Amino acid sequence: MSATAEVRSLGPTPEAQRVRDAFEMHEFGVALYRQRMRREDPEADDAEIEALTRAWLISPPRPDRLRNALGDRAW
Repeated sequence: MSATAEVRSLGPTPEAQRVRDAFEMHEFGVALYRQRMRREDPEADDAEIEALTRAWLISPPRPDRLRNALGDRAW
């Protein structure tokens, strides 16, 4: 067995798994936001929902909603 095959058989590193988990959580959050937008505006078409989602993704976080791990305001 080659060294590369041995590394592959070990599975992802903990760091790689954390990155995958973070991406999955992001995708889940975006899906929840889209679902919320559809619930709040049932008449909106797919293009409108996509525009709202994109605007939400690129907007800066609101200072009153962003907190660090200790519960203090981040800025």
